[in-house]
Amino acid sequence: SIPVLDAKAQATDEAEVVELVLARLSVMKEVAAFKYGNDLPVEELAREAIVLDKSREKAAALGLDGASILPFFEQQIEAAKAIQNCWMTRWRNGSHKTIRFPRDLQTELRPQLIEIGARINESLAATLASEKNLDDTRLAEARSLLSVDCLPSETGDAVIESLATGQAAPPYPPALVQWIG
Repeated sequence: SIPVLDAKAQATDEAEVVELVLARLSVMKEVAAFKYGNDLPVEELAREAIVLDKSREKAAALGLDGASILPFFEQQIEAAKAIQNCWMTRWRNGSHKTIRFPRDLQTELRPQLIEIGARINESLAATLASEKNLDDTRLAEARSLLSVDCLPSETGDAVIESLATGQAAPPYPPALVQWIG
């Protein structure tokens, strides 16, 4: 199950997008524990490429401009890696106890992250469809919601700033609509 939001929550604005991002980033300590316990690297470029491709495809299917939302997903990946690296450093230094039996990355954590990612896309589509302007005040409010242990503030800020770059896909040109019509 997804932390922070219940399954029936309806995404209507950027605060809900941020809550979903927060839910995703909150899983990163467990991801780090699994990787740490299995001597796996934090960075998996091939997996990142898959995640970005799937995110772009799902975003386009929801009426978003895939290219404009890509920075938002790239920044989430950077935030996830920062959190994982932070936890691994803490465990190596002995300053924190490791999670003894983390959930399995392939069978438990990754499916949860995929579900959260799908909900982020849906929430982002609803936010952009509402045509609300993401002005500085609204972005500052969103920024204040994104707080996760081990997330550097500048990395969290980059996630929020990239949220403002997302756009709905441009509508079909009138001539094409008439031609299809």
